Amino acid sequence: MTAKKDTPARQDWVDIAKGLCILAVVGLWGARSLIASDGSASWLGYLSAFAQPFRMPDFFLISGLFLGRVIDRPWRDFADRRVLHYLHFLVLWAPILVVGQWLLGLQHPQGPADALAQLLLALWKPPAMLWFLLMLPVYALVSRALRGVPPWHVGLAAAVMHLFPLHTGVPVLDWFGEFFVFFHAGHRLAPFFLALARWTSERPRRALALLALWAPANAVLVHVQPAPWPLLALLLGMVGIGAVVMIAALLQTRRLGAGLQAAGRDSIVIYLGFWLPMQALAPLLAATGLPLALRALLLPAGAIAAALLLHRLARRHGAAWLYRRPPSMQLAGRSGADRNDAPPARAA
Repeated sequence: MTAKKDTPARQDWVDIAKGLCILAVVGLWGARSLIASDGSASWLGYLSAFAQPFRMPDFFLISGLFLGRVIDRPWRDFADRRVLHYLHFLVLWAPILVVGQWLLGLQHPQGPADALAQLLLALWKPPAMLWFLLMLPVYALVSRALRGVPPWHVGLAAAVMHLFPLHTGVPVLDWFGEFFVFFHAGHRLAPFFLALARWTSERPRRALALLALWAPANAVLVHVQPAPWPLLALLLGMVGIGAVVMIAALLQTRRLGAGLQAAGRDSIVIYLGFWLPMQALAPLLAATGLPLALRALLLPAGAIAAALLLHRLARRHGAAWLYRRPPSMQLAGRSGADRNDAPPARAA
């Protein structure tokens, strides 16, 4: 199945799935922080390990889900929506994270030359989670360049790169080989995942039964990691993505789904803004002597709350440009953005 121009409009479950993914990303960094300070992340470590096979694959797949709507548009419009959109936030926020690390005492540049080198290196190998914003334009450009190649040829090559990881020392090439298969699947298998969401909504009991089988199987396989792990990791990633789609579809009519949908709509706000507050909050929580299990909850929750607060303050005090591209940074001739074509990680 291939993506078509008549792909249905974005649905609520897409934002709910993004909300689940952004929570998983914040949880990952929270677990890493706790492990660094305490040697364990309590229950958050187990939850983070459970989500490992599908956490970033699902983000990339959703990012490719509606690529079919824009891939054949004029270059100016395509580049604005799928290239410049992400590079704008990467170039803006990479220096912010680097300088933030200096202010928090996590890094200390050895003079102006070293400071400049660190700022430039942040664009070559983005700090923390910003590498995602670097890869999305690359995946979009490659997909456009290869749109005349049979999809299964591209998919097979992408799967081989995932199964036999690249180790070139060039970050963008190594990341490309690791995750392009999921972006390509989102682009070319969009009708399948949209149909899976519809099927789940129509047959919730059957969907719940499948999820009840998947969850323990995923937990056991992640813990055991039997050989060959690369092939199993790919399978767990694709099945896990399907599970996230089903969970998101089931939550469309639930109150919890509304909260996750809001998190998904504001995913770029959380994605950009949580990391520095987390680095500042982690030692403060450690100094309180609170139980590790409680800190495992407070750390990611506090980081998300801080990210949303920073966004609100930015909008209130004339710094909304940190999260929304001003018209001067948009290519002339771009048509008005609509919900179908808007990039999955859009500014709020």
